[in-house]
Amino acid sequence: MRSFSRLVENLESKKFYKIQTKMDLVIKAEDATQASVLAEQTSNRFDSKSDFQILKVQEVTKDEYNNLLVNEKISLTGDRILNSWNKVFGDKNPSLLEKMEFYHLMRLRGFESSTIESALEGKI
Repeated sequence: MRSFSRLVENLESKKFYKIQTKMDLVIKAEDATQASVLAEQTSNRFDSKSDFQILKVQEVTKDEYNNLLVNEKISLTGDRILNSWNKVFGDKNPSLLEKMEFYHLMRLRGFESSTIESALEGKI
């Protein structure tokens, strides 16, 4: 069990950071008012937030909505593939066999071949 002074020391060593962000939310809603309310409720999930402002509410088509989601998913997926590549190979120049094995592993994990190829452009 930790001593009280150790707990206080750990609390006092924490620093505070202000992080400024710009976030686009894409929300399914009946109208702009409901979308604004849902955005506000979503922002309330962040601890210690201040100065939350809704700058603009703009209706998008279902296709635009789906494209926004797909593009974000592809971006995140590409980052995961590239991070895996860097963990496995680092600065090393892998052989053709190692590249093929890595590609096969990513396919087994469920990544689409086009996503793997675009994430690893110039590496495979």
